[in-house]
Amino acid sequence: MDPVKVKKIVAVCFLEAAKLALDHMGSYRLQQDNLGAGALTDLSRAYGEVRRLRDYLQRCLSAYQDEVELDLSVEDRGLLVACCRRIVESLDTQLEGVGMIEPKERQFLVKKRQVICDWAVELAENPLIELPIPGLSQVHGEGYMALKSRLQAKLYKLGQQSIITPGQVDDVEGWSGSQAGPIESAPTVDLFERADLESQAHRAPLLLDPQGIDDPRLRSLITLDLRSLDLAMQSEDYRIASVMLAAVLEAALIDYAMSRRTALGLDGTPDTWRAEEVLLSALGQAATANDRSLAYSLFYTRNLLKPGHQLVSPTVVTVASVQRLFEFVESVLHKLGFRGAPNSSTQSPKT
Repeated sequence: MDPVKVKKIVAVCFLEAAKLALDHMGSYRLQQDNLGAGALTDLSRAYGEVRRLRDYLQRCLSAYQDEVELDLSVEDRGLLVACCRRIVESLDTQLEGVGMIEPKERQFLVKKRQVICDWAVELAENPLIELPIPGLSQVHGEGYMALKSRLQAKLYKLGQQSIITPGQVDDVEGWSGSQAGPIESAPTVDLFERADLESQAHRAPLLLDPQGIDDPRLRSLITLDLRSLDLAMQSEDYRIASVMLAAVLEAALIDYAMSRRTALGLDGTPDTWRAEEVLLSALGQAATANDRSLAYSLFYTRNLLKPGHQLVSPTVVTVASVQRLFEFVESVLHKLGFRGAPNSSTQSPKT
């Protein structure tokens, strides 16, 4: 069977689906101590197959490239479609909580669900594989039901619904689709965020005014890091952009904390400080749960430059993740009182 070429962000969605399926199968296995040996054997076999698929997807994603070529057997395609159906069901569960998700995050999840559904339909073949675990809910959400209907239309020729390729997006929360070309040009989540990323590339030099940094050594470092960040954003090198965002914020944070050692309870030299803990301490009650999560994610990016770490735990950086980190750093710098460069909207003086 011919390999399938997909955008890297689509392969990331596939990997996330496989990981979610593994988590759910592992949890279900622990809960089923009284199952018969046959049922346990089926579950163990499926777990092993999905784990093998997950490892393969991780290897394919380890290289820095815009497109990923997946050489999947018929069985692997069936497993991947099953994992995609599972994550669509999970996304439905997340989206059911009206008011619990920010509008921007909700829009992102809807788009992500649509892309996964499109590719699940494209890859699906008879017979559909079912994961040996129960559904997440007795009543399925709209995304899962829509996917089920499309799969039936393709595989069993029920009704008059036409097959929709990965290049087509149905009407979802005001989005109207249109037919696209070959599979290789299918729209992906990174294209949905392209305009915002380009805007941030232009804002990168304005993120922070180096003249607002008191320590001259840190001032020089931030000037260089901002320049590197700008180049990375312009060239869409998401990995380096993430690392530079962390460097910019850490340098500004050290400058902020050095004159507030006592108030922040800091001892020793800055190289012994844990940046995420210093940041959360500096933000105090202004730190939200989302801030905590993003702080650890941001400073974790330094491991992207450690080959040994990436060999054991490969990390994929996407357009969406860079966008969230950029907005987080911009927000945190403002909360700490750093002003933006001239022509920037952030002009609050540092206290």
